[in-house]
Amino acid sequence: MKTKPILFSSAMIRRILSGQKTQTRRIIKPQPKDWQHGKILYKDRDLTLNSLVNHAPIQKGDILWVKETFEAVPIEAASVDSNSSNVQTKYIYKATTETPFIKWKPSIFMPKDAARIFLEVKNVRVERLQDITENDSLYEGIISRVIGTRPYDLVYQANNNTPNIFHTAKQAFMYLWNTINKDDGSWLENPYVWVYEFEMVKG
Repeated sequence: MKTKPILFSSAMIRRILSGQKTQTRRIIKPQPKDWQHGKILYKDRDLTLNSLVNHAPIQKGDILWVKETFEAVPIEAASVDSNSSNVQTKYIYKATTETPFIKWKPSIFMPKDAARIFLEVKNVRVERLQDITENDSLYEGIISRVIGTRPYDLVYQANNNTPNIFHTAKQAFMYLWNTINKDDGSWLENPYVWVYEFEMVKG
């Protein structure tokens, strides 16, 4: 078991905290190449998709500490052995702090001691991006809601901050993926991805 950092946007942090997001997909780098007899070529290795999992940077059982947009706020605390006070620091997080007056620090700069969310990796697998199912799209944090009174009035959103609605969770995930990965690997490119399933570590 190893402890490793992982980055999420504020919108996805809220999905994790609410229990709606229990999966994440990350592009495999370098991309495997389709080979022969159902095998792939990855870093000059002749592998199956099942054996490729052993080369994932994150493995089953690893603990991920989540890096998110944050700020360190100084607070005054009474000294134990005198009447004076000393300045300490507490961390606040953009995902769950409603104020326009904070100059937030990017998640990439967050130190480990500021982390409030830890995830245990329960499963790792490899698949093509477009092979994601409806259920797995929901596990990626896609929101479902009913807009009418009929059973088919169910729609899907990538997050609460966008007015875009979709007829399937997979369509909403496609929109979300292209928004986040527009410069790295679009939906149409259908890259191989690591699929990490996780749950929050309690306490």
